[in-house]
Amino acid sequence: MANTTSLNIYANEQILVIDWNYGQAIPEGILLTLNDKGLPKPIQGVFLTEKGRYLMMTLVPDLPELSKVKFEIRGRDAGLIDSFISKGKLKPFLEKNLQNYSQESVTKILRAFVRKAPLAFKEIKTQLLRDLCKQLGIEVLGWKAGEEIYFNIPCALTDNQKAEKKEILIWRLVDGMADSYEKLTAFWQDNRLHVFVPTSFIADGDAQDGAVYVVEDADSFAIPFKLGKAKKLPKGLNLEETLATQGMFSSQLKSFLNRTVKKK
Repeated sequence: MANTTSLNIYANEQILVIDWNYGQAIPEGILLTLNDKGLPKPIQGVFLTEKGRYLMMTLVPDLPELSKVKFEIRGRDAGLIDSFISKGKLKPFLEKNLQNYSQESVTKILRAFVRKAPLAFKEIKTQLLRDLCKQLGIEVLGWKAGEEIYFNIPCALTDNQKAEKKEILIWRLVDGMADSYEKLTAFWQDNRLHVFVPTSFIADGDAQDGAVYVVEDADSFAIPFKLGKAKKLPKGLNLEETLATQGMFSSQLKSFLNRTVKKK
């Protein structure tokens, strides 16, 4: 009998999301079926840092209309490896689901949704991409620093453990408005992306209006986030001291903060 506890299926509009915690390497020649039909291609896959855990997604045009779903993974000999049967409509993959993964896997998953999926599935509309960013956006608190707001955003990179400056884009996504973006220099260290965003880029009321932002570089990450309330620095402390109390400070980060402050 298949082990159904290792397989979970979600639906984000037309995007079918497959979370398979198989615990070992995927067998060759597997067949994925949805309601007894082969899964549409292309299938976008993400190898997560947890051993034997995989996230896959594909586009199924009539997915929102399906009241029940039977999903099966079969081997080359047609033997059943794993299965999932829904009791009703599939639920979306949301930000709260990210809590079940390592930080490195979360970074991979977010990039897969925000960047890889639109490239693989040309049918994805702009509004669906915005909806995905809203559903998956993590809440990030900011610190007011003069005419900028400072953020440190969770961003775990598996291929690069060296602290360094990164040229990034930040996107502002708001329903009914043209998306805006700005090029910025950020600093990455210890699975955190440190960045100063001009207050002029963040509209009044964004936190209340559900605006979503995305920070991305060329090839490592694309992270959607929602605005938490911007905090003022604790009385008597500067930004360096505040970060030091949170265990997030180094000489390299100090150099980045000082260079940024001098530009004001």
